[in-house]
Amino acid sequence: MRGAHLTGLDRLIVSERAGRLYLNGLSVRQVAVEIHAHYQLARDLIAEADVPFRPSGPQPGTKRRPRGGEPGA
Repeated sequence: MRGAHLTGLDRLIVSERAGRLYLNGLSVRQVAVEIHAHYQLARDLIAEADVPFRPSGPQPGTKRRPRGGEPGA
């Protein structure tokens, strides 16, 4: 996708794919990698697919991953 302008049917097809990927749990950044697009284009395509965005940041009930090595190391 990088460097290409998406219009018409091609854009519709890619936006539907981006929306499905996001609904299946991928982040916007992961969707961008999958469709070979920049972050903002991936976000725009997800929005065009009428997919609601999840809140950013960690969700309640999820554990934070420790940074770096082993805890207490």
